Amino acid sequence: MSEIKYTLLNLPNPAGQNIYREFAGGFGTTGSLGEGNNLAPQYLIYAASAMENEAASYSVIDAQALNLTVQNIIEELEKDPPEVLIAWLSLPSLDSDLHLLDEIKACFPKTMIIALGTVCRVLSKEILDKSKIDALLIGNFPYYSPILSLIKEVDNGGVEALSSVPGFMRRQDDGQITDQMILLEKDLDVLNYSVYSKLPVEKYLLDYQDRRFKTVKCIPLLTGVGCPYNCTYCPYPLGYGNKIINKSVEKILQEIEFLIENHGILGFAFREQAFTHSGERVHSFCDEIIKRGLQIKWVCETRVDLVDREMLSKMKLAGCFGIFYGVETGDDELMKSIKKPVLSKREIIKTFHETKKAGIVAHAHMMIGFPDESWSTINNSIDFIKKFNPDHININVVTPYYGTKLREAVVEEGLLRSEDWGMYTSYEPVVKTKHLSEKDLIRARRKMKTEFYKFKFRTDARYRIVLLKKLIKKVFRLLHLTNEQK
Repeated sequence: MSEIKYTLLNLPNPAGQNIYREFAGGFGTTGSLGEGNNLAPQYLIYAASAMENEAASYSVIDAQALNLTVQNIIEELEKDPPEVLIAWLSLPSLDSDLHLLDEIKACFPKTMIIALGTVCRVLSKEILDKSKIDALLIGNFPYYSPILSLIKEVDNGGVEALSSVPGFMRRQDDGQITDQMILLEKDLDVLNYSVYSKLPVEKYLLDYQDRRFKTVKCIPLLTGVGCPYNCTYCPYPLGYGNKIINKSVEKILQEIEFLIENHGILGFAFREQAFTHSGERVHSFCDEIIKRGLQIKWVCETRVDLVDREMLSKMKLAGCFGIFYGVETGDDELMKSIKKPVLSKREIIKTFHETKKAGIVAHAHMMIGFPDESWSTINNSIDFIKKFNPDHININVVTPYYGTKLREAVVEEGLLRSEDWGMYTSYEPVVKTKHLSEKDLIRARRKMKTEFYKFKFRTDARYRIVLLKKLIKKVFRLLHLTNEQK
């Protein structure tokens, strides 16, 4: 076995941004800043598992969760400089990521810096041209297989052997970029729980609200990857694969029990694009939670046509308190144009009704800015939101990610307005539509949010109570600040 030392680095946030690197198929999005907003980096957990399972010498630095500066990272690396450093790049933070890795390379010129992430797959030439990164590792999330292969090749032949690793890509002296066929993920049950001891687990607890608006702190937990659907806007098939790969029910439960016993965590956010795609698996999972008496709370994401009343009831008994559904738009023609598997409005309304009736918070993901979007389609979406009446909505602005049919369409129709990657946050408009400008899309998003909250205020007494409590707290804070200034 070689004596190669590795460092796994989760890069820090750029100034004023909080990057969720695993969202948007691994391209990454931005979220709110503040405590309790760090997404547990599953790629870091699986990379560390590969290291553990191969008995490699490694360290982990989660600079994002620990809020480390470049200088902090350099000081940490100076304690025991690695031969190989592996970091994940995301699209909205790409310039910042490359700049930071260049600074590290300047301080540690003998360290081989390898980057991975979905963005490396589509912007490989740009990344290698613009930075001092030595190589890219191309694969599918969560990258366990290519990293495992990398470790084995280095063990057998040193760093020089890396050129034979599937998905390994670097620039040669002649300017050409070499690459190999990528390794696809096959098994998520390879997780080694001991890696949690190397991570700031307490920083990964995200705040969710149950039906009573009580906060539940949850740690993200990967239960499956892959999306077999063909929605034109979705980058997940590119970054996560188009075949569903599940972590086994037993392995999920073992991980949950480990986190309960070793970290006292009782809340979980299951990271999987369609958690309920297998009804048998969901029922088995819920039955085991109930059988083992696990008093946990959890949320998941799925499609409205992949649940029924019986399943929702079982999920509630097993601790589910929130489900995120992708609705995207309330306009029939837009729904057809984006190739969203046909869902009837009646089916959407029924699922949201049944979810809330089961005592589970029903979240809706909405999107605005498709090529044919107009004020008419925006208003249709607003009207439909009031009909299926979600508890909460999240509104993303259409982002034309590489590898999607949507990007091909907006480029062909001249609707792409920016290739400033820092704007590819999923909340800033980088396209216009055939009928709406970028400023119109900003106004449309604001209007949709305003109309939704006005509707909830009128129709839901719980929202009025919560709003009143927030106003009272705000008044008390203002009074407190005023008294301090006197």
